[in-house]
Amino acid sequence: MLTETVLHFDKGEITDEQIKAHVQHYVNLADEGMKHLNNNNRQEAMRCLKEIRKTMKEEYRYYDKLKVQKVMWKNEKYNMYYSFIRDAFVKQNTPNAYSTLSSNLYDVWDYGLIHCSTFIK
Repeated sequence: MLTETVLHFDKGEITDEQIKAHVQHYVNLADEGMKHLNNNNRQEAMRCLKEIRKTMKEEYRYYDKLKVQKVMWKNEKYNMYYSFIRDAFVKQNTPNAYSTLSSNLYDVWDYGLIHCSTFIK
């Protein structure tokens, strides 16, 4: 569980540990969802994806503001994290469909590793 839903990059210094906690939260939830799918429990897997999307939606909306993006573009770590949230949230294909559930969970997990591997070591 996250202690804060949105990391307020424009209101103060965000530590690597805070970013790491968020990335791990999403990657772990995606992993949990994929395990549920492997056990033929699609409902629990969908619950994991919905939890991911709920929080990512809040973050994406906040980070999509111009004043926040100006701060994020100046900091490489903030930018990596934003790229992860953007890709993992926006690039999901029909997120309410069971037919794309596996792909969407995998994408969250994969984008976490692609954009934020520095935080998950």
